[in-house]
Amino acid sequence: MYEINNMITIFKSGLNFTNTSLITIQLPEGSEIISLKNQDNTPTIWYMCDTDEPLEDRHFLGLCTGQRVPQDLEGDYIDTVVMYEGNFVLHIFEIYK
Repeated sequence: MYEINNMITIFKSGLNFTNTSLITIQLPEGSEIISLKNQDNTPTIWYMCDTDEPLEDRHFLGLCTGQRVPQDLEGDYIDTVVMYEGNFVLHIFEIYK
């Protein structure tokens, strides 16, 4: 049997890139992103976190296929999501400001 840690929980958050390629959301400190998928044509992250931790800003960049990657990009590629029946592809990075 696994011991259940009541502090660690899995949540999800939609990444709404409407009219911008850079967004900031708040997640509990130390949150670990475990998945990125398309959910109802919205890039959505699932993450594990300790719900007792204070919130921190996390920054995400969405780039379309063919869009130039900023030379000074400091961050990690997370995954690619395909939306709108394959007509829109977005590559998601978590960036560190």
